[in-house]
Amino acid sequence: MNTTKTVYNRLFNKKTELETHKIELGLIQDIKKNADNTEKAAKKFVSSRSKIKAEVKKAIDVAEVFTVENAKLRKSLESFKKTAEDLGLNARDNEVYSDADALLTKYSETFINQIKRQYKNLQ
Repeated sequence: MNTTKTVYNRLFNKKTELETHKIELGLIQDIKKNADNTEKAAKKFVSSRSKIKAEVKKAIDVAEVFTVENAKLRKSLESFKKTAEDLGLNARDNEVYSDADALLTKYSETFINQIKRQYKNLQ
């Protein structure tokens, strides 16, 4: 009976060790899975940031083009207004002039510069 008891004790001890290894293996697999998911999410996050930075740069470049074109339009309007006054006409009576002047008011340099500063802060 003593031999049987010894055999059972050894069998149950081995089973306990196997269960412990299964639990440890399961925890290691969970850690590996979580680490892989974390790395994938981090790579997507970094990639997204790079894409955003590229779009912000494009927007800033467009704002620079706007600034140049805005200055050209303003100069054209001033020239037209002076010519109209020299001829005794009101520049605002001209629809193209009025629409262009309204455009300058709608998209003022101040407005665009505020947006440009916000974009630069995103970089």
